[in-house]
Amino acid sequence: MMDKFDQFLAYLKHERHALPNSVISYKSDLSMMLDYFKERNIELENERDKERRERDSNPRSGCPESDFQDRRLKPLGHPS
Repeated sequence: MMDKFDQFLAYLKHERHALPNSVISYKSDLSMMLDYFKERNIELENERDKERRERDSNPRSGCPESDFQDRRLKPLGHPS
């Protein structure tokens, strides 16, 4: 689980350009949360959540495609 937290902290730092103190605060809060869960034997992931992520909840082939996708649009209808 620490890998996911480390990835999240790296995301905050590099992608969201979070300030160093913010990253330190997030790291502290996340470690306290992990300790809380460990003391109470609480699992962060269960089998049901894993199964839900594995299957696509929005299948792309459920409906036939509309004819709009095969039409080419003209960017400019007249010369300017």
